[in-house]
Amino acid sequence: MPQFINFYENIPEAKIRLENTIVLYDGVPYYLFHVSDYKQDGKFRVFLDNYKGGPTARHRLKEFPRPSNYNPDSYAEVFDMWAKGRGDIDIIRKEMGSPKFNKFRPFPLGNFNTNGGVVYSERTPTRNTFQGLKESMVTGCLVQPIPDVSGRNRNPVKSAMLGDSNVYVNVDIYGVDFYDCMMNNYPTPQEILESFKDPEVTNLGVAFHREFSIFRGPLDMLFLCYQNEGIGILPDGNMSKLIIGNKFSYLLETIQELSCFQSIVVK
Repeated sequence: MPQFINFYENIPEAKIRLENTIVLYDGVPYYLFHVSDYKQDGKFRVFLDNYKGGPTARHRLKEFPRPSNYNPDSYAEVFDMWAKGRGDIDIIRKEMGSPKFNKFRPFPLGNFNTNGGVVYSERTPTRNTFQGLKESMVTGCLVQPIPDVSGRNRNPVKSAMLGDSNVYVNVDIYGVDFYDCMMNNYPTPQEILESFKDPEVTNLGVAFHREFSIFRGPLDMLFLCYQNEGIGILPDGNMSKLIIGNKFSYLLETIQELSCFQSIVVK
């Protein structure tokens, strides 16, 4: 892509690529809802909603002026008049050329903790026109230490991506659970193991990393999962020893880099 001061050549292209998507600014997810050149200084500005894993501005702010209801050239003035005196509404405007956008590159997804379990998310392989993240661009499957082989929830396209024995779910990319994934917010393995000792904690599994999670299994065994499947067991119920299956030996170095387990055995 040619290098432009605004990353995109013109406003129409920027709107198509970015409006109504999630982007990272300085490592924080924002909902980008408007692109404008209202200052006419050659620098495009984007309106960013710091939704924090909750409702976007159009849902949380009363009588929020949606850009689609106004002339793009006058929206900035309309918005400023509306926002005046409303205090902190968690909306910022930034120059599109800011290096803090990291050229709107795709950002990592992975595990997120939800409803007492873990969902592994990743982008769909389908080509699209959007540069930011939209819900249609994300697929997710329930992480399971022991696969569901019934085939009831198989999807041919997703099965090719994530394996044949997974339960697929819709991913709410605006929910707080997925927000924590984008922010790389996870408990530590030690916190997970301690929580499992509490009889009031009913979670089947908890992720501690974008790719790794710990699950309860049959006979009170603890499993280590990588992405969407179980790859090993914690025979002592703690981090002192991990046994992984021989077919997952290619993950040995990756697991060692976690610096979580005192001993790792491949069988």
